[in-house]
Amino acid sequence: KLDAIGDLVLCSGFLRELQRRYPEEYMSLLVNPTTYNLVELCPYVDEIRVFNPKPHAPRAANYYHAFCYASNELAVGAYSLALVPRWDSDETFSSLLIYLSNAKERIAFSEHVNPRKELVNKGYDKFYTRVILDRSVRHEVEYGFELLESLGAKVESKELEIWLDEDDRQTAGKFLEDHDLVGADPLVMLSVGAGSPHRQWPVERFDEVCAWVIQNLGGMTVALGGLAEHELSEQLQAKYPGKVFNAAGNLTLRQTAALIDHASVYIGGDSGLLHIAAALKK
Repeated sequence: KLDAIGDLVLCSGFLRELQRRYPEEYMSLLVNPTTYNLVELCPYVDEIRVFNPKPHAPRAANYYHAFCYASNELAVGAYSLALVPRWDSDETFSSLLIYLSNAKERIAFSEHVNPRKELVNKGYDKFYTRVILDRSVRHEVEYGFELLESLGAKVESKELEIWLDEDDRQTAGKFLEDHDLVGADPLVMLSVGAGSPHRQWPVERFDEVCAWVIQNLGGMTVALGGLAEHELSEQLQAKYPGKVFNAAGNLTLRQTAALIDHASVYIGGDSGLLHIAAALKK
């Protein structure tokens, strides 16, 4: 699962139900470096491996990169089953890595499920021993469970999960204590970033949200995100001192999730943190 943060959160239930289907099997999960922290405590896998795709490099360079990784890092030929629980286009070279793993069974959704995937992943069906052809448009979570059902699994729960430890919760609690936010009501968590520029909400809109929360609810706001959102969050904090606080770029993914868990409400655009908030039922 080499996708971004949100896609990995949407896969959390899949991992649980996969382990329920194969309770005695040794499970390996392959992720990218950005999402490793989020799955580090996942109780449903035995090991987590990291592969760093190079999305801006030439395709041939990525093929070579994947080949070297498989040769040096994967137990080639030892896997009984390899899965890619993604319905849409594979732009992370997951399909190639699955093929190079030489797993006895290799299963994924067909390249023919939508027109774009037919173009971007032309010929990728050959990487698999079996493909699932489902052209219906549904939530990404549902496709993962469909893949499991094709393996004979009985899906008992479709709940999403976030895996935190006590250190994550203590770090989040200390942030709230340090900024006198313990017991703040409402406590609004505001995610100012997005996964790509076309999903980015204008800063002026976030400014309006902060002003509305302060004026109409008397609430406190914590701006969230990574290093890329730190400067924007600083601007909001400077404009509303004592009312907006900047946590962007200062916490790990899991610590940010632990902070979101204290929110009265979460507000944000289409980002990984949105999916984390949803998994936490915010």
